[in-house]
Amino acid sequence: MNVKYLLIIFFFLLPFSFQAQQTLLDPERLWTMVETHCQPQGNVYSSHYLKVAGADTTIEGNVYKKLDYSADEAQTLWYEYGGFIRETPEGKVYYRRSGLDEGLIYDFSAQLGDTVVVLNQELISESLNMVVILEDSMLL
Repeated sequence: MNVKYLLIIFFFLLPFSFQAQQTLLDPERLWTMVETHCQPQGNVYSSHYLKVAGADTTIEGNVYKKLDYSADEAQTLWYEYGGFIRETPEGKVYYRRSGLDEGLIYDFSAQLGDTVVVLNQELISESLNMVVILEDSMLL
């Protein structure tokens, strides 16, 4: 009788264990990036889409995934983005643009109160110190 309950609990928890093992860099995933264009009459927003594409690339001993982007909502036309992304088993995600240094853009292992030093040279040439204040929230 106890074995039945144990099996029921196991099969109930099985989908959760598979979800925890998923990676951010799944080729089936699509990211939407929203850009804000500050204008005197008000902000204008535009979107483009990113996905992992092509073969892996090794740069300075690290294996990266190539990125493609699309600017149309139907995502019918895809172009090489010129950037590379990699993920560590610890849940850290690094981005590198051609000709620029690698920078940490996500740290999914960060806990409440941790300071995460983020570097995205496409946005700003300096690193940003962010403090985790809530789950899924950071304070600059």
